[in-house]
Amino acid sequence: QPWTREQVTAALEKYQYQPRPDGTWVKNDPEEGAECELFLIGTFSKKDSDKVLSLILFLDVPCIPREKDPFHQMVSCAQVLCKELDGTLVDEKGNVLTDAYVTAIAGHLEQYYQVMQSASLHAGSLRSLRLYRLQAV
Repeated sequence: QPWTREQVTAALEKYQYQPRPDGTWVKNDPEEGAECELFLIGTFSKKDSDKVLSLILFLDVPCIPREKDPFHQMVSCAQVLCKELDGTLVDEKGNVLTDAYVTAIAGHLEQYYQVMQSASLHAGSLRSLRLYRLQAV
């Protein structure tokens, strides 16, 4: 069942997400301020521009310090939004994200962090930000 844009906006504002001019929403790290993006949410609709069919949470892994545990923060926020909007947490293919599935993803993410670290790229570091955001920071 699609949500209205007003329902989604109210839920996002309730949990301190802030809109951006490009139509995405961002939740910032309260300790780091507006510069540390934890995740972005894009809203997508089809025929009726007021109907929101899904929310997509995006984690910019190389740009967020590993010690902040951004994946688990993102999953927690997704679960809160699912409860608030009576939604279901799924992956990009529509598979329901069970606890076991989330644990498996976290394991793959840990491997990715280790590969980055072995290449002397630490998530959230200036070097990583420059490389992955392709801009001077």
